[in-house]
Amino acid sequence: MPDPAKAPVSLGTVLVAEDQPAILEMTIRTVQALGYDVLSAAEPVALLEMARKHPGRIVALLTDVMMPDMDGRALAQAVTALHPHVKVLFMSGYPESMMDANGKVEEGVELLVKPFSRMALGEKLAGMLKG
Repeated sequence: MPDPAKAPVSLGTVLVAEDQPAILEMTIRTVQALGYDVLSAAEPVALLEMARKHPGRIVALLTDVMMPDMDGRALAQAVTALHPHVKVLFMSGYPESMMDANGKVEEGVELLVKPFSRMALGEKLAGMLKG
């Protein structure tokens, strides 16, 4: 029987919204390996419902920018309305969708460009949550 005193302690819950199954699975595994619990869905509306019902603290939202039914920005607004302290990391294969007229990522926006490695995701998430 495992020793409860040695059980890993979660660093919090991270929401993951991604409509591409392979990227969703890789993101879930990476976030869990970093010590976080994960709530995930391929559909933003389903993830938003999980966020509404989740009794604990949600520390971050990792969301694709372009998804069916609801885009990542709308999801981020809805989640942060429920959980104001949530950090948001957008993931996109089309980074220009998050850039201003000068080709720079909008102020205050954290963006990870697809395709990305597990290491890049881990570093970006850890840095964002420490800062």
